[in-house]
Amino acid sequence: MPLSPSKRSLLAGGVLVITITIFLLRNAPAPAEIGFEKTPQSSLSRPPAASRLDRFEEDETAEESAPESKSRLVELEELAARDATQAIAELAGIEDPTLRALAASSIASGWAQSDAPAAAEWVAGLSPESDAALAAEGLVSVWAASAPAACLDWIKLQPSGNLREVALAELAEVWSSNAPEEALARFLELESGADAARGLHSIVSQWALDAPEAAVEAVGQMDVSAQRDELLQAAIFSLATGSPALAWQYSDRFSDPQTVEHVRSVALEAMAETRPQDAIKLAETGGNSEILLAGIARGWAATNLSATKAWLAGLTDQELAGRLLKSLTGEP
Repeated sequence: MPLSPSKRSLLAGGVLVITITIFLLRNAPAPAEIGFEKTPQSSLSRPPAASRLDRFEEDETAEESAPESKSRLVELEELAARDATQAIAELAGIEDPTLRALAASSIASGWAQSDAPAAAEWVAGLSPESDAALAAEGLVSVWAASAPAACLDWIKLQPSGNLREVALAELAEVWSSNAPEEALARFLELESGADAARGLHSIVSQWALDAPEAAVEAVGQMDVSAQRDELLQAAIFSLATGSPALAWQYSDRFSDPQTVEHVRSVALEAMAETRPQDAIKLAETGGNSEILLAGIARGWAATNLSATKAWLAGLTDQELAGRLLKSLTGEP
């Protein structure tokens, strides 16, 4: 089975995305440090030091040969699905280290279509670790769609490091799209750790987009704990992007008033980017607290700073308006 268009783009044209993913997994804080803050999209920025993959994509020669390289990756995946031994033999003839790493990912993806356990054994033996992690992403993207439980069992046997982290992240993404309830249950069984926590966040976030009521209900039925509240917030924060009013509605699932206010602020921030007047009306029903108005100010300023300033200038409490303005612009 050939690669889908999205998969081809990921392997050949979207290599920076994988680089960023590995970078974030390696450098993200532990779950206890994550807290309840909304992570802005802008935080998914390019690593300060260009990796081998970054340099390959930025190189003019590599850019000119990208279509040819992409075709080569597709051919290797298709070959690996038929004859993995031959595909591996051709891999040895690729001199460019970055293209070779991507080719290994293509081979793992193709091989997984016919014999995922054998492909997994090969991936686990690859070096360096960064190449193995890229290959694991290709392997899991296929294996998780057909046998996610078996894929998880293999990942659990892998030592801590990039391969395990990337594989768990990919598994969570694929599994949550196909069977989120099962994915959530199995990931909750994993030993606590940063990689397991990120997988859980990914599952509930995706589930909330696909079926918000089911996701919130499932997480809400967990035993009350810091983990339960953390996952519930992850689901609602994900939901806030597309359905901020619904996210506001679900905020009453928390017993802590400060958490309710924070969740509502995030919902208002998302709403204010495109519907500031609706956000203002909704904030009124919540008492117009400073944290709620701050959410509106952040969201509205992201798309129309001048209109936000005019709104702040009209607030009755000008001391509050001044604090909000300073938080946005640094102006006294």
